[in-house]
Amino acid sequence: KASLGGRNQPSVEELVAEAKAKEAQRVTERYEEEWGKREAEVERAVRKRLESDLELQRRQIAFEKWKEDLEREKQRHQAEESNANEDRSSTVTTSSAAEALGEHPILGPVVCDMGHK
Repeated sequence: KASLGGRNQPSVEELVAEAKAKEAQRVTERYEEEWGKREAEVERAVRKRLESDLELQRRQIAFEKWKEDLEREKQRHQAEESNANEDRSSTVTTSSAAEALGEHPILGPVVCDMGHK
């Protein structure tokens, strides 16, 4: 269209189309920005969950190791008690045998029998 001053002015339809294009561009930019934020949130949430799962696995491994160590310590303690009991029973057996032979394990051979203990 011809205009005053020799310049062409855009038509109303062109202005409306240009406004719609700018609005669409703003909406698209806002959407992309929002999408980027949501994507970052999802990545943070996934990372946090993975770290939590990893920490849980570490704790489970540590707990299993602790249980194994505890079981080994119990077995070692039982073996020591068993050895101590065997030592005590062999000492008692040795002293009983010595008394039967008329010898006391600390005092030595019986010199005379007084008829009482």
